[in-house]
Amino acid sequence: MNDSKLFETHLPFADAVVVGEGEITFQKLLHELISGVTEFATPGMLLHDKKTGKIIATGPAERLSDLSSLPSPYPLGIFDNLLVSHPEYSFQASQETHRGCPYACTFCDWGSATMSRVRRFPKDRIDSEFEWMGVNGIDLIYNCDANYGLFSDDIELTRSMVSVKNKYGFPKKFRAAFAKNSNQRVFEIATLLNDSGMCKGITLSLQSTDSDVLQIIKRKNMKVNLFSDLVKQYRSAQIPTYTEIILGLPGETLETFCNGINELLLAGQHDSINIYHAMMLPNAELNSEKQRTEHQLETVVIPLLLLHGSPDDDEIVEKNEIIISTSTLKFEDWCSANKIAVVVQSFHCMNLMQKIAKGVHAITGISYTDFYNSVIRYIEETKSGPWRDLLTLDEMCKNVRVGIGSFDFGDRTFGELVWPLEEIFYLRCVAATEHKWVEDFLIVIYPQIPIAILMELIQFQNLSTISPFASNASRTLRFDIPKFLDEFDSSDNWMPRLPDESNVQVRRLLCTDYGSLADYAREVVWYGRKGTPMEHTLEIT
Repeated sequence: MNDSKLFETHLPFADAVVVGEGEITFQKLLHELISGVTEFATPGMLLHDKKTGKIIATGPAERLSDLSSLPSPYPLGIFDNLLVSHPEYSFQASQETHRGCPYACTFCDWGSATMSRVRRFPKDRIDSEFEWMGVNGIDLIYNCDANYGLFSDDIELTRSMVSVKNKYGFPKKFRAAFAKNSNQRVFEIATLLNDSGMCKGITLSLQSTDSDVLQIIKRKNMKVNLFSDLVKQYRSAQIPTYTEIILGLPGETLETFCNGINELLLAGQHDSINIYHAMMLPNAELNSEKQRTEHQLETVVIPLLLLHGSPDDDEIVEKNEIIISTSTLKFEDWCSANKIAVVVQSFHCMNLMQKIAKGVHAITGISYTDFYNSVIRYIEETKSGPWRDLLTLDEMCKNVRVGIGSFDFGDRTFGELVWPLEEIFYLRCVAATEHKWVEDFLIVIYPQIPIAILMELIQFQNLSTISPFASNASRTLRFDIPKFLDEFDSSDNWMPRLPDESNVQVRRLLCTDYGSLADYAREVVWYGRKGTPMEHTLEIT
């Protein structure tokens, strides 16, 4: 933070920057301004001497030990006039129930910067905020804790929030970063949220599954078998979950990255894997000269994608620094990892080919990532299907390395929005009118599977995929593909085999006319994706 170029490069318009907790420091700064002081002395600031260009540090501010000294702006009415003046908008509110993080993950400036005893806000303050949000019709609570569910009485806080929702109908939804290693307490919280319709998905995040990577980034994950048990437990309770992993962490290779994705899919996390580029955050340990040198980190600064935001050429462009190469993951492998990440998220988790991939894996035993790498190779070699989009992705990777462009496809067919790579890839694929390449790919690459079964896997996949052009279609299948895949999903000791011959009727239920591609993209992909299966409800008889 004490960078001599801080003001020159980033904040030429500023006189001072408050470092760390700002409530008390900023209050003291205002008192100094009011009193006419010309040389600020309040601890916790960086000052810009515009004559010399130097930065003057006033020393670290003491961390707050008693958060009860901080009044909440919500019940004080600070935002009341804003809500009254703009009834046309739906509002969300941020909320803390505690500060600090007991973990020290090197890629994160949350724990790295604040690792210490976690401090809690008083329950009566939190309850008063819930009440204010209910009375004022707040749609979404965006919880700002590092680990919601870390404490046993977080269950009681959740009950209080749900009680307010039951009383007023608001807040409608609750989103949080849940305790890093999920447990029965988090499951109980998730059940309360889900039963009240407030759940936005429960985080079961790993960042990586490789033991060497985890040691380097100072993170300890739950065992994969426990992860698998949790996925099944949440699925059985119909509670949505999602898992996040990071591309570009030190120690990761292309092989370990692919193995990690495969492990998650084998563990049953089929519907919601979210993959992000490793970012260099200002106060994170990873963003130190020691780490950069030790792991040979090559980074680039690129425009930050305003995901699901409306692009504006007149706006100041926000940027972020991402890792594109390490001592174990060369740039070319990073480009390949980007392709497998996009294809797995769009084709599998968003259900363009999920049923097909499951079927091929259940019949042949081939790993999921081998399957999707064979999809990528076939598309590129035959120049079929979305090969131009894969080519564009390759070009994007190469361009950002030399400081050109970003990861925005620039396609506004689906509304004037910036879409994440995997979502725009999915949308462009699902809107295409020609998909025969899938049939050709399966016949050519998997000749050991009878063609009749391959064709019925495709038919079942088509019935399952939520398409903007879908109708209440039905098909008679000669092989019981639905039962075959259900048995595969529920088995802990699956042996590759073929589905049984047994006629079944499969029919779509409750198809929606979305009106336009933009409406479809908003409702199905943007609103409907995270933590939920993107598939039609099917009737099997």
